[in-house]
Amino acid sequence: MTLSNGRGPVDYEDYGDDKAVGGRLYAKTDALGSLTIGTSYYRGGYYDRKAKYVLTTQRGNTGVDQQFNPISKYQEFSFGADLKWEWDFWLVQGEFLMNDAHFARGARPPAQVLKPPLGFAADYRRWGYYALAGYRIRKLLLMPYVLLQHAEAPDQPNTPPCTAYEE
Repeated sequence: MTLSNGRGPVDYEDYGDDKAVGGRLYAKTDALGSLTIGTSYYRGGYYDRKAKYVLTTQRGNTGVDQQFNPISKYQEFSFGADLKWEWDFWLVQGEFLMNDAHFARGARPPAQVLKPPLGFAADYRRWGYYALAGYRIRKLLLMPYVLLQHAEAPDQPNTPPCTAYEE
């Protein structure tokens, strides 16, 4: 289990009052080889802001103060699941990952677009997975394998969804 200040552009400073929580839970058995199944999660906020200096007047005195405007502010949820099974000379493992982001009203950054029209970033869900199966040939110190993977990041318009297969 973890508790933190959430994420932001500066690691040592907390711009928001919301906290982030996360954790990992897994189970392992050696009943048939070695099998580990796990899950991880994270929920928290991201906040970035810009400051400008303004003149203020209080009780007849003029002073300088900072005014903060949000650049980007959103709540995010991340989830992962994983599996690893080793039996004799076999290895099977895989992971699934997902990340959701929901922007606060008035705190959407400009969209990253390849060509106009310009706009603001939309809420998004990034996700991906991989699955690998291999067989160890110990005498040759080799492990032939098959790998399937997919990644989708709709918040990155210059990175289209991608699926790959390897042997």
